[in-house]
Amino acid sequence: MLKVAFMVHPLPYGLYTVYRNLRWPMARHGVELRWVGLGEPAAAAFDDPAWAAERAHGEVVATRRTGDAQQARLLADHIAGRYDAVLHSPPYYALETNLLRYLPRRILRFLTVQSMALGIYRPITAIRQFTHLAVASSKRVGDDLARYARFPNERTIVIPNGIDPAPYTNLPPRPASPPLRLLYLGRIENNQKGVFSLPTLMEQLRDVDATLTVAGGGPDLEELKARCAPLGDRVRFAGVLPPADVPDCLASHHAMVMFSRSEGLPNVLLEAMAAGCVPLVSRIRGLTDWVVTHEKDALLFPVGDVPEAARLASRLAAEPSLNARLSANVKETFRERFTAEAVAQQYAGAMLKVAADPPPIEDPLPIERWSYPRVFKPTLIQRLLSRETKNRIQQWLG
Repeated sequence: MLKVAFMVHPLPYGLYTVYRNLRWPMARHGVELRWVGLGEPAAAAFDDPAWAAERAHGEVVATRRTGDAQQARLLADHIAGRYDAVLHSPPYYALETNLLRYLPRRILRFLTVQSMALGIYRPITAIRQFTHLAVASSKRVGDDLARYARFPNERTIVIPNGIDPAPYTNLPPRPASPPLRLLYLGRIENNQKGVFSLPTLMEQLRDVDATLTVAGGGPDLEELKARCAPLGDRVRFAGVLPPADVPDCLASHHAMVMFSRSEGLPNVLLEAMAAGCVPLVSRIRGLTDWVVTHEKDALLFPVGDVPEAARLASRLAAEPSLNARLSANVKETFRERFTAEAVAQQYAGAMLKVAADPPPIEDPLPIERWSYPRVFKPTLIQRLLSRETKNRIQQWLG
């Protein structure tokens, strides 16, 4: 059994969901995957009663605040004493990312790259020669790793995220009568997720019998609430959903709306597919159009194009047969490509292949000389660019 430390701690969405969906099926294929968190945030999650069930599947290192060099040494010693490999997802946690340059030679190092933002690829250039294999979560991420991080093709593999289908079986039937029930589910943040397009969408649907549920939390929640206030009860805020409530929530809505400008492979898209909740999502090249197909099992609109999103939503409201066809087809697409079992088998196979014949990488750096590479810091241009300008650049990249 290959023992792998996934460097993450319990969180409601995102990377921890990736870990949870991989954990059990990978164990059936010869890989034991455990979460390993670092420092005070991980300790707080460990002590949170909401995550009590996760305590048996991981551990926290260096619960008290110390300097980065000392934390790095403690984490390196912990991993070397218990694990054969690490799985890490940059840019989460700069210390853990940098640690890949310092781990003992026998520790295998895997990346799972879950987002396509340009700011992620620059730090990867500093660790690519210390990494045995990078797993890209979509075709676009794999292409961008080669283009922007200059990551070798022979050490890159594309494996999507996967979802356990069990909670999505035997769901209650979706409401057949109006209104059209739209759902936004996930982190409420505008820079990447484009959530401020949601009230504009509902305003453009003012003549359509439609409602919007917003489920999740994040830094732009209060601002989004303020922008939605004039829409009255057409928009409802449901708060952060426990994972167990997600399938029923998706099953009670007709379409899942996503205005993201960049992603890796969002779990919520796969969850919506599993539930038959029609994806109404940005067309992100090599990502959403790699996962679903416009008018076959989803509806895609250009990034930032709210009028087109409103037009497509209006079609769903006016054509129940379209909604039913897309819902059935997207569930089939999910079963064919994105179950946790199929994805975990690919992950485990790739890791065990590397373990049997590791590719050569750079010798580890001495941890006594711990330092961060310059590429971990934003460039002057990156610091000077406004959020709006960054969004426009990301939109131009498609």
